[in-house]
Amino acid sequence: MVFVKIHKGSDKEAVIAACDADILGETFSDDEKGLCLRISESFYGGNLVSIEKAVEMIQNATNVNLVGKNIIRKTVEAGLASPEAIITIGKKGREVPHLLILRL
Repeated sequence: MVFVKIHKGSDKEAVIAACDADILGETFSDDEKGLCLRISESFYGGNLVSIEKAVEMIQNATNVNLVGKNIIRKTVEAGLASPEAIITIGKKGREVPHLLILRL
């Protein structure tokens, strides 16, 4: 299961934010890369849906922000993103993958 939240903009475009359910509320920091990612409820905490439903929603989206091993793995397996686009944020042993998809 994953949380999916749709953020609608004024120009009819939307950002789909999704994260694995078990990491909502977590923060991942990587001092070496100078990155900190907070998996906030305000940005990611929308509806709890199956990974399959989330991937279905991502298929037609133009702007997608994904965090978590499960949702990213399924998105890549569906051919919606390249594994090379994935970055990892966090310290060794406590890392999370992050993926942005932008379709122009």
